[in-house]
Amino acid sequence: MATLAFDSLRYARRLRDVAVRRSGVPEPQAEVQAELMAEAFGFYADNIVTRDYLDAVLGASSSENKQRFDQIERRLEKLEPLRIQVTLHSFMLGLIVLVQVVPQLQDWFSR
Repeated sequence: MATLAFDSLRYARRLRDVAVRRSGVPEPQAEVQAELMAEAFGFYADNIVTRDYLDAVLGASSSENKQRFDQIERRLEKLEPLRIQVTLHSFMLGLIVLVQVVPQLQDWFSR
């Protein structure tokens, strides 16, 4: 993980110096703010996501998804003969309807 450097003493001194020059932050308040900022940066530095970590996680996820798609593709390849068979049955059913039902309908409507 990445480490962030935060100089809390420098932060407090700058707040105090601003206080001296332009009625800014009193010294005790500057020190408390510096401590709180250091804690906040420490917390977020531990929980920051680096590009390397993100690349590793996404790479693992990508390879897992590729394996799943390959597995699905193999299953579909096994079903290809069944698809051809269903297409053939659909064609045959259409032919039966054409040969049997259409003449019957013509007979009914011609009367």
